[in-house]
Amino acid sequence: MLALVVLAVVVVLLLVFGKPRSGSRGVDHLVGTLVVPGFVPDDARLIEVTASGSEAVRVRKIGNDWTIESAWNYPADPARVESLLQAIEELRVRSVRSSRPASHADFQVDEAGGVWVRVSDQGGKVLANVCAGKSVAYDQCFVRAHGSDDVLEATPNLLQDLGAAGERKPRNMFFVNKKVLSFEAGDVCRITLEREGGTVVLERIEPEEPAVNAETGEEETTPGAKWMIREPEEEEGDENACLSIANGLSMIMATDIGASKTAEDCGLVQPSAKVTVEFDEASEKAPVSVLFGTSPLEMNRYYAMTDQEGARIFVVSSYYWKLAVKDLNELRKVKREEPAEEPEATEENPDPEPVEGEPVGGDPEPVEGEPVEEGEPETG
Repeated sequence: MLALVVLAVVVVLLLVFGKPRSGSRGVDHLVGTLVVPGFVPDDARLIEVTASGSEAVRVRKIGNDWTIESAWNYPADPARVESLLQAIEELRVRSVRSSRPASHADFQVDEAGGVWVRVSDQGGKVLANVCAGKSVAYDQCFVRAHGSDDVLEATPNLLQDLGAAGERKPRNMFFVNKKVLSFEAGDVCRITLEREGGTVVLERIEPEEPAVNAETGEEETTPGAKWMIREPEEEEGDENACLSIANGLSMIMATDIGASKTAEDCGLVQPSAKVTVEFDEASEKAPVSVLFGTSPLEMNRYYAMTDQEGARIFVVSSYYWKLAVKDLNELRKVKREEPAEEPEATEENPDPEPVEGEPVGGDPEPVEGEPVEEGEPETG
């Protein structure tokens, strides 16, 4: 009886998953082979990623650069594109799990559950058309080539390089180049912060060459580089506070794109802050500037863009905006105490409470028995 039950289970599994016969030349010989043989990444000119219920992502190569055609031609992250094309080139079969169309939905390699990636060349010829299904492990997933019924367990995990390992939906933002600015913080020599309340100019002073001790012949210790505040008035800057601005702005990463919004929509025509970074002569880099703004309708949403013509608008974290508007006193090496605010008069309390020990209004009354001084004392 038990043997009949086991046999029935095996038959059901074969009917559902259609595990091919061992040694079948039509299927098992695929183990160890490439899913897309002959694929050459350099021939790719258009990448299309689609999934049921979501908009398609189209990444096109124009000249030497990739752009997100489906997202207002925002620049694509070349590393992300290269990684995806390399994953398709290296996609290799580990095992054949099914050859029956009825099983495609179970492995999520059908039209409804799969994430499809199609790559075409300059002339529109399709170089690869593969569906990525369920993840087997971090580096493995089920795949199915277009026009084939074979469900393949393959490596690497194509979903990771499609940005669809979690919600299994293609996203434009996954492929967007999120770098608003990118430079080496060590090359910075000057930072100008223009914001409400005035302009602050910070300058990095290189250390002097170490002097040589005449008696010992050894180099004497000299102080390292330091930061100076040049405007609004000259004074020494707080090294950590100034460095935090240089380091933080050296790689501003976007969290989203401004899409079809205009600079005016995002408060960038009259920005709330502008930062200009200049570099030492050895770096041979031109100065760069970035603008920060907020939308009147989205006060907690911060936008940024460079001041270059045709620059794109990005959504960024408030962290970068806070660097641009960092309080001047925080940038000083020697902090200053803020003057205490005097209490304001109100209708209920027209005169502020007197400070203990000070007279209330007008001149003090003379103390009985003491002469009243008039004018300056005479000097003989």
